[in-house]
Amino acid sequence: MLCRCGKIGEIVELAVRNGMRSQGIGHGLFQEAYHIAREAGCVRFEVSTNRTRLGAHRFYEREGMERSHYRFSRYFPIEK
Repeated sequence: MLCRCGKIGEIVELAVRNGMRSQGIGHGLFQEAYHIAREAGCVRFEVSTNRTRLGAHRFYEREGMERSHYRFSRYFPIEK
């Protein structure tokens, strides 16, 4: 991709069960992934989340992430 000038670290899925939130679990997982990516020589660290997940947006912003892109998707029809 033209916008990528090196290795990119990416969180593909990160979820903490409702009853387990606000205990630092997500923060710990995020920080460990960030440090692994940094040690691997990544030049950027990314995460995508659904636009309706406002709590996730607040979490990632608290972790120092910046909102910078729109992502567009289109699903293929399921053939039966």
